[in-house]
Amino acid sequence: MAQCVAFADAGASAPVLMAAPEPCTTFVLVTPAEYAAQSQNPFVLTPEDGLLVSAAIVGVWAAAFLWRAAIRALGTNDGDPAN
Repeated sequence: MAQCVAFADAGASAPVLMAAPEPCTTFVLVTPAEYAAQSQNPFVLTPEDGLLVSAAIVGVWAAAFLWRAAIRALGTNDGDPAN
C-alpha cells in the first residue's frame, strides 16, 4: 500500500508516514510491485509480443519489396533497366 512521506521540519531525520496518499503533497512510497503495475514502459515486451512486432516489421518490408518489384515490372515498356 502506498504511503505518504513528509518531514516535520528541515532538520528532522525521521520522516512522518501518513496512511492515505491521496492528499499527499510531498513524496509517496510504493512497493516494487505497485511501481511495476503503474509504469507504462512500451519497450517491456514478452517474447510473444516481440515476435509479433518483428513479424509485423518483416511483413511491411515484404509488402514494400513486392510493391516495388511490381511497379518496376509494369513500368518498363522499352526494355531499359534504368527504370
